[in-house]
Amino acid sequence: MSTEKQEVEIVNTTTPPTTSEQPKKVSVDNNENVVTVPTTGKRSGKLKKHFKEVFGTIWVKPEGKPPNMWKILTMLDNKQRLTFTAAFLGWLCDAYDFFCVSLGATYIAEDFGVEVSDVTCKYKLSFPSAITTTLMLRSIGALIFGMAADKWGRRWPLMIDIVLFSVINMASGFAPNLQTFIGLRAVFGIAMGGEWGLGASLALESLPVEARGLFSGIYQEGYAAGYLLATLVNYAVQITGSTWRIMFWAGSVFALLAVAIRFVVPESETFEKTQEARKLMSRSFFKDIWIMIKTHYLRVIYMVILMAFFNFFSHGSQDLYPSFLLKQLEYTTTEQTITSVIYNIGAIGAWGVVPAHLNELAPPAFRGLMPGLAYQLGNLISAASSQIQATIGEKYPLKNPDGSLILREGKTVPDYGLTQAIFMGCVAGCLLICIAVGKEERNKDFMDNLLEDEHGNAIGADDIENYRLEHGSAGIKDKQPTEHVENVVTEDKTQEQQTK
Repeated sequence: MSTEKQEVEIVNTTTPPTTSEQPKKVSVDNNENVVTVPTTGKRSGKLKKHFKEVFGTIWVKPEGKPPNMWKILTMLDNKQRLTFTAAFLGWLCDAYDFFCVSLGATYIAEDFGVEVSDVTCKYKLSFPSAITTTLMLRSIGALIFGMAADKWGRRWPLMIDIVLFSVINMASGFAPNLQTFIGLRAVFGIAMGGEWGLGASLALESLPVEARGLFSGIYQEGYAAGYLLATLVNYAVQITGSTWRIMFWAGSVFALLAVAIRFVVPESETFEKTQEARKLMSRSFFKDIWIMIKTHYLRVIYMVILMAFFNFFSHGSQDLYPSFLLKQLEYTTTEQTITSVIYNIGAIGAWGVVPAHLNELAPPAFRGLMPGLAYQLGNLISAASSQIQATIGEKYPLKNPDGSLILREGKTVPDYGLTQAIFMGCVAGCLLICIAVGKEERNKDFMDNLLEDEHGNAIGADDIENYRLEHGSAGIKDKQPTEHVENVVTEDKTQEQQTK
């Protein structure tokens, strides 16, 4: 074999180079004349090319027949079903407990001798409200549990998380005063922040690629199911004249079911392969953090902005809606509860694409951290939705046809309906724009994207296995920089091709 260094041409296999963009050349020691590489590589930094890549993924023509939903539902093995069930129940319990506060706020405030706003949204210098505290600390929970999941695995952080908010649920039902209750909700906020991202990563990493879209939708509906369950339990408490504390005690029991299931859930195989890759590369966890920041900081910012608009869409349509029904439409408590049940049944199916989309966009080594952190930071940004709507609605109250103000019990009636409609229209427009300028990575194979080297090149399970077969476990080096290429071929694989 000749070892003479040759100039070879890198050929774009998807789109031919334009007249202004000539093929790049690199020097390799082989007798090949052409090296073929994919075009999903590192961004060139040119705005035109970026938008061409982005808008090219908005519409992709479906291949073949639509997937058979029943076949997808039945293709999972017992381990995959168990893992997904554990993740779904955890998210359902999380949502149930969160909405217990908003639904039972009137009774909690009455029991503690405070205003309802002290429980829901009012912030004082001495202490914030229960709901505000939970929202503020969810991002911290996502950061702590997400980092733990990417360093030590998904299984045990999720176990600790579900046990923690099971204990907090039980303790919340015994809180003697508002300050104690808010302190417990602060700890719950940390636990709640860790649940969604870890559960989504564990569930989706364990599923076949073709099942990811469907089960992403089912997983996300744990939130709507938790809200629905909280609504029904709250209604039962109201009509029986029972204490609000029962709602939290019941939530603790629901969480214990998820705890029992999670004891037998195995660790994510994708994470285990990632750990194996780190060991072979002699790569520290903190070096991976630096590589992620250096390579994907724009993507991370985009994910947060995307989730901010998604959460504005969610909070803007649901947080003030019960007040709209009660104050503007004058619904009774029973009518409001029935309406809540109906629209939560209708909500099953919303947001379904979000878990899969965020996990596919996330940097490979931080699939436990980034989806949950982006979700919770977006949630924090949008937390003021109801306050914004309430303020505007109260500033522009309902009027009679002659222009006079409508009064009920001597007070004006806020126009929550029109305010929410305008707010949601603006949010929907911004969300559409945000999605349009983003990138699609549908059906990304997580096992082919375990880690990245310092130049952003993905390293997959096959790369690790090939290196082990060739070199043993002495270590794997980062790929040498190639100006316009980001693919899954390691430096060792290139050398292997040269010897053929």
